[in-house]
Amino acid sequence: MKVLDIDLDFFLDRVTFPISNETRYPDENCEVWSKEKVVEYLEKTLKLSKNEKIRGRIITNHNESLDFWKEQIVNGKLTVPFQIIHIDSHSDLDYIDRSIDGELDSSGYMQLLKLPNVKDRYHFIYELRTMELHDRWVNEGNYLIFAIAFEWVNKIIYCTNTTEVYDNADYPEQFIFKNSKEINNKYSKILFLANSNNKEKYLVDYDIITKIQEDECFGNYDFVTFSISPQYTPRKSDFIIDIIKEYIDEI
Repeated sequence: MKVLDIDLDFFLDRVTFPISNETRYPDENCEVWSKEKVVEYLEKTLKLSKNEKIRGRIITNHNESLDFWKEQIVNGKLTVPFQIIHIDSHSDLDYIDRSIDGELDSSGYMQLLKLPNVKDRYHFIYELRTMELHDRWVNEGNYLIFAIAFEWVNKIIYCTNTTEVYDNADYPEQFIFKNSKEINNKYSKILFLANSNNKEKYLVDYDIITKIQEDECFGNYDFVTFSISPQYTPRKSDFIIDIIKEYIDEI
């Protein structure tokens, strides 16, 4: 199965990052794609159609995609492993997180990755202490690593919003790229999640392509999520939310 995972910040002219004390990214700091350009990308590149809407959900923060996939898996509507088509200006594989007191603290995150049993990893995030650790460790910048840690996904295609292929994420030692190669302007890599003995545990194909590329991966999606990501997107881009609604059968 295949899920389409879109972030509103893809439709900006730059890669954005949260600004302190701002609930929305400032309008004056970026330009937004025109309505015509957005529609063209959705229909001609991503192969979306208003006549054949995809089941999905519009979410506020991008880590809610993980919860949506969990919901569909539990309901028996999404089978694992599945592919993720990730349309975003960020890879969302960033392992760095900060604790409540603001100090750099990734110990709990590393504790999760070192668990050798996938059921234990899932329990750690979704069942232990009534979601306390979920709320602390899963965020919009790292949720894709959790999808891999749960062994939900066997391939991720990351489409950046730049015209050059790049990779702008940090990775923990337990989560490393290898066998990187470029084929037809597409960077193909293999990610692996290692256990506490540093032995390969779970392999995931990972491709990186640019916004201008068309690819055989686009189309025939089973589900779609669309994240508003307020701290990364200006209010002037909100018109795109109404556009995307025309392609989604919201559930």
